[in-house]
Amino acid sequence: MTGVQTCALPISAGLSAYLDTIAFARQSGLLTIGDIKRGDIGSTAEAYAQAHLGPNGADAVTINPYLGSDSLLPFINAAAATGRGLFILVKTSNPSASEIQDLVADGQPIYAHVARLVERLGAPHVDSSGYSLAGAVVGATQKDCAASLRQLMPHAIILAPGYGAQGATAQDCAACFHPNGLGAVVNSSRGITFAWETEPYKSRFGPSRWREAIAAAVIDMKNSLEAVRCP
Repeated sequence: MTGVQTCALPISAGLSAYLDTIAFARQSGLLTIGDIKRGDIGSTAEAYAQAHLGPNGADAVTINPYLGSDSLLPFINAAAATGRGLFILVKTSNPSASEIQDLVADGQPIYAHVARLVERLGAPHVDSSGYSLAGAVVGATQKDCAASLRQLMPHAIILAPGYGAQGATAQDCAACFHPNGLGAVVNSSRGITFAWETEPYKSRFGPSRWREAIAAAVIDMKNSLEAVRCP
């Protein structure tokens, strides 16, 4: 027998759960964001883009710009071809982000240079909504620079993690939105998933009623954001 033999390898439990969750969300009419934070040389980025933005992939993914535009363009091209979106890491919510992202080059912090790159790469893909497929991750914990980044990226949808468990409030997220109340997606993971472990939900519901705690936390978050999004 000639040629290369292949065998079907069992899919990992984690990847299987990820793909099942995407499929269930799609069947339910929901959009999904894969927080993959990939970023590699061009050929490897192409493989990542095909895998994560292919038929079974998420509606949008997060990507890392550290390797420059040739690591981003495969994702840009894949997203354009499949009607998907991207969120490029610009100013992240973790405490040590400033160690690199706040370094100054040519008189501007690194995160400002990345923001301009996001706007430039997304410019050819702005549609009738006024937004491009290239969004940006700007942590809700970074309220001091959120307003300037909103100005640098007028056509980018901002994904703002850090609400809740990482300490950001709805007011901290306000600068990520445009004046019309659009242009931002605020994320809360642990604050929702484990709401029953923290007050006021711990006292109201406890571990046995964790589903109710999650529902209450989602409603409270929505109401808080609505108050600052459309004051």
